[in-house]
Amino acid sequence: MLRYTRGALELAEYYSRPAPGVEDIRREIGDCCQAHKDESSCAKKSFIHEIIAARCSIALFSHFPFFWEVSVGRNRRDWGLSSPLSTYLKETSAGLWLKPYQRDIQRYVDAALFRGWSPVGYDHHCPGYDVIFEKGLAGLIAGARERLASAEGRAERDFLEAVIRSNQALMGLANRFAGEADRLLAADQDEEGRVNLRRIAAAARRVPANPPETFYEAIALILFIRETYGSLEAFGQSTFGQIDRLLYPYYEADLREGRITREEALALIHALLAFTDAKFGINDGFFSETSTTLVIGGCDRRGTVVFNEITRMVVQACVENRYIGTKIIARVSGKHPDEYFSLLAEFTASCANILVMPNDDVLIPANRRWNKAVGDARLYVGGGCHEMVLANTEVNTRADSWVNLPGLFLRTLAPPSEPSGLPEFKSGGASPDFEAFYAACMDNVQRFHNRITALKEQYEKQWNCFDAAPLYSASILDCIENARDLSAGGARYNSISLSMVGAATFVDSLYAVKRIVYDEKRMGLGELWNTLSNDWQGNESLRLYILNRLPRYGTGNPELDGFTKRVLRDLSTMAGQPNGRGGIVSPAFYPHDTFIGFGLETMATPDGRRRGAYLSRGIAPSEFTTVRSVTDSIRSLNTLDLTLFPESMATELTLPLSVSSRQGVDSIAALIKTFAQSGGSTLQINVLDRETLIRARKEPEQYPNLVVRICGYSQTFNSLSDRQKDEVISRTARAI
Repeated sequence: MLRYTRGALELAEYYSRPAPGVEDIRREIGDCCQAHKDESSCAKKSFIHEIIAARCSIALFSHFPFFWEVSVGRNRRDWGLSSPLSTYLKETSAGLWLKPYQRDIQRYVDAALFRGWSPVGYDHHCPGYDVIFEKGLAGLIAGARERLASAEGRAERDFLEAVIRSNQALMGLANRFAGEADRLLAADQDEEGRVNLRRIAAAARRVPANPPETFYEAIALILFIRETYGSLEAFGQSTFGQIDRLLYPYYEADLREGRITREEALALIHALLAFTDAKFGINDGFFSETSTTLVIGGCDRRGTVVFNEITRMVVQACVENRYIGTKIIARVSGKHPDEYFSLLAEFTASCANILVMPNDDVLIPANRRWNKAVGDARLYVGGGCHEMVLANTEVNTRADSWVNLPGLFLRTLAPPSEPSGLPEFKSGGASPDFEAFYAACMDNVQRFHNRITALKEQYEKQWNCFDAAPLYSASILDCIENARDLSAGGARYNSISLSMVGAATFVDSLYAVKRIVYDEKRMGLGELWNTLSNDWQGNESLRLYILNRLPRYGTGNPELDGFTKRVLRDLSTMAGQPNGRGGIVSPAFYPHDTFIGFGLETMATPDGRRRGAYLSRGIAPSEFTTVRSVTDSIRSLNTLDLTLFPESMATELTLPLSVSSRQGVDSIAALIKTFAQSGGSTLQINVLDRETLIRARKEPEQYPNLVVRICGYSQTFNSLSDRQKDEVISRTARAI
């Protein structure tokens, strides 16, 4: 049954129109910033928030239950990064810090060793929902005023005063929604619309100024904060948070007091999920990364397992209406009951293909190893795709920097005579034994990691000078206490990550060098380099030997698993450098779709891969590795220590459509539970059939609702590019 269909259509119609022009308001912002040109970026940003909150038009929808839409020039498919109003400071200062960084990294981008565009990450963040639920914006303002009494120096006072002004502006915006609801009520409305508008008017006068008191207020507050932070602050607030933990106390109280029924609560969850699909035009077949996640499961700050009626309703809503735009992050652990694994298995078997399952038993200890308190580590959420961030306490700028590991390997393999134009790399082409070659390769990875992190640190230190974020900062624990903006390191944890791409390609290539050059002495390093430069021409028999006779990553071979464990351990030590906000760099392996682009620009590698073929994804086996069974993959994970990596490392499995049977559902439940106990970091499963995909390519009109998981997001198969369709179909050739 489709819920809030009328309201979702109102949204879709509104967002299908061009965003209202805001040129006059941008000029007003420019005049204000010029008049206060000697003020800090915190002060300027609070002025911008005041102008947006007071001047920009707002929109309410008579049959949609929430309030959030303020017209700041964001296009339909922007989740908060590109408003010409809230990005004013970033854009006008780009020549002083952003563009110089881009010039410094360009040679590495041109060499296909690096992808990145900013020294700081504006995307994949999480508002401090728990903090706002506890205090409301009025409480944040009171805390800033109290701290202001002991502030030392102009910088601390500027920040705290900006927090006060920005949050007052946001409270004023909420009151504008209440007034707009009153205005619409005065017009002719049907009774359903009038009931909805009265509810909005009452809620907007209470939240976000005050903590929510009901289930409706709580869920309305989540959407309001997520969207208005994006509109006013120009940060991609990519998650609705751990929604079953946040909402259940309000649902339980409302049920007890007779204020809500399960059916009414489920309808509100439907509306929250429908929002993303309607806003981004998912049903129109538009290909889009919505950068929206919703977290269920996991545990609370004390470690108590979270699994309740909200968990069940989220899954029920997704199965009923086939939402695509909101990625469901279902945290799992060995402590969860079998009923939870069965619920996730049924969700998976429905072919929704939007589910990601991070493992608490790995990611919480991993964050503890990187000096994060256990209570904080237990509240991690999905920050966009596979990236994880600690709710309320961490500002982690990442998903903006990717390193081509096989590309760095090839720089090591290249003979000294090979001109590279990148003198910081050292050739290992004359290494007398494998250990020397291995050391040279890891040294090059370390050199590159150091170079990129040094550049990021250099320019990240300037972030606060040009584009502070007092509104978002106020919701993050310790910023008000420290009297420092998040861009200046005010948060409890100030992390960045460089994501390494092509792990399996890297491991298999290193192992192939060990075997064919040093152990079996089939050829020397120079001859191997020439073979790869010629894309294996004239050496097809050697390529087939490597592909079919040498053990490969992820196939459960004990020797290769031990070798992989060593490589990943050594790669984890590449991080740890300081960043520009007083935090440290952490290691990561989330690939997004850079494994495709890097592969297209990377020459042949010793693992048997040809020039231009995709690199491996995340920590999955290479695209052309045949994996005989799920057991082999799980066995390989058991040998690794993924608690070395505080970021999610996705293992992707592709299962046939036959798993949708009752027996198949039971098998999936057992698989998920086994994964949770195996030491794997994150699991995502595509339920796909090769023949169906091939037919869908030939007859797309017959398969409008076929959904596939691309990497960190999901989309209908028909909306993919031809290259992406090829990649998805190729996965099913080795489906396990």
